[in-house]
Amino acid sequence: MKKWHGSLLICDDMSFTLTGKVDLRGVYTSDISIPSAGIPISQLVAYVFVEGDLSELPTTTVQVEVSVPGAPPSTLSFPPHVPPGLPGRTSWFLRTPLLIQHIRLQPGKIVGTVRHGDAALTLHGPWVVVTS
Repeated sequence: MKKWHGSLLICDDMSFTLTGKVDLRGVYTSDISIPSAGIPISQLVAYVFVEGDLSELPTTTVQVEVSVPGAPPSTLSFPPHVPPGLPGRTSWFLRTPLLIQHIRLQPGKIVGTVRHGDAALTLHGPWVVVTS
């Protein structure tokens, strides 16, 4: 997993268009400010991007986990996916949303983890902060 890298975006909502594009709405570009600890929210969407060199293409299940303060971790597992063999392609990718619903936000950092075998890649999201 030496050549894997990734990103974690947090937003309020998302959808897929008919042409396969992703529309992310309400993307948090810095801290998520809440008026008090334990504030209830209906949902957040974590959008995970992971990319790696084709020489490190996953051969077993890849697990994606996102931890939001005040909520149990959200996880998804994916079987290995071989991208189409196009001339010049040197990397594979995984891009997926995780829906996190009905939580009471607490202060702390949102963190993602991508696991493959016994290796793990940590993805850093925004902080949740109380601004009262």
